[in-house]
Amino acid sequence: MDDSLVFGVTNSIVSKWHRRIRFSKSDLVGGMAMVAEEGYGSLLKNTFKPVKFETITIMPNGQLRYAIYNKSGELEDAANPEISSAGKPGKCMWCHEIYIQPLFNQNGEVRNLMTNQQFSNKVKALQLKLNNYRNSLSANIDFTKRQEHTESELLYIGFMEPSAFRLQQEFSGDSIALKKALKMRTHVYKEFPSLGNLYERKKIDDYFSYKRIRIPEFVREKSKFEPNYFRYLNK
Repeated sequence: MDDSLVFGVTNSIVSKWHRRIRFSKSDLVGGMAMVAEEGYGSLLKNTFKPVKFETITIMPNGQLRYAIYNKSGELEDAANPEISSAGKPGKCMWCHEIYIQPLFNQNGEVRNLMTNQQFSNKVKALQLKLNNYRNSLSANIDFTKRQEHTESELLYIGFMEPSAFRLQQEFSGDSIALKKALKMRTHVYKEFPSLGNLYERKKIDDYFSYKRIRIPEFVREKSKFEPNYFRYLNK
């Protein structure tokens, strides 16, 4: 293994164990790639065994592309919650949509791997190269408008965890079912408490008899049901 571009994370906010991050050696933006290896054991004790691989590459439009693979090279819907809180690839966007993420926590360095300073320098260099590439594009995406990222999050939160006002707009034609549904217990979304009291879509749906497509229980986290509409493309 070439350790010149491998960094060991011993105090991760994502992995419940240790994490190993590999960088591609390409100097081209299109060849930039990062793989986060997650699994069990300790890098410091040389017992780390990776079982999941979270990848980030750069698309031609400057956006980051994410995927999760198992050790057999097969795509996964989400990270294993037993070893990671990374969730689905879409959850990666919350921290990585614009930035190649630096360290959050104090990290114990791993012998023979990149130092914390080397890792920070590498991330800064990649981010600068990516920023310059994005600035050279003539596209509809404006990466300086960071608030649009939050607004996109609010779109799916508003659907998955609707307010009473939204439900009244959606189901105004079924007043009896709506009245029963609105008596359900509500909750406050921790990241956006200003949204007020919210309901759970998966529970609300049971009150109404309209025809609907089954959706996952969660947008960011691993769900028991995950639709795969891509399988119909080749039929």
